[in-house]
Amino acid sequence: MLMLRNPLTQRTQTSLDSFLNQFLNEDFLGWRDLQWSFPLTAGTNIYEQDGQLMFELELPGVQRQDVKVRLEDHTLFISGEVRQDENIKDSQYWSQGRRYGRLERSFQLPENAVVESAKKINAKLEDGILKVSLPLKESLKAEAYDIKVD
Repeated sequence: MLMLRNPLTQRTQTSLDSFLNQFLNEDFLGWRDLQWSFPLTAGTNIYEQDGQLMFELELPGVQRQDVKVRLEDHTLFISGEVRQDENIKDSQYWSQGRRYGRLERSFQLPENAVVESAKKINAKLEDGILKVSLPLKESLKAEAYDIKVD
């Protein structure tokens, strides 16, 4: 069987392959530089459980000694830093998708949140998740009452 190659189709396919390779690369249109300009954030869950106000933050790559937790003026402040491995030089990377730098989050506590005691606030970093628990004097859940309609 004789197969003829069409130079136009071959050139189009090569251009398409090149575009897709560039698109799938992290550096397409300088997006990698753009992503580094945004501050680091931490995915967060906040909930009440067993008389505690619980905060869970995703902090992958953050070391325990680089995490700071502070409660001040009814606001919980959490900061940390993801550090790049200094043994790896930029020229050694084939691809670099992880982000490094400082992250800071603050959470205004609800008006009715009265922390039982600052000494009973616990913070634990385990498997990249920071869990902070604040013991509450009273539940934050609003009481609900059914009102009889006459």
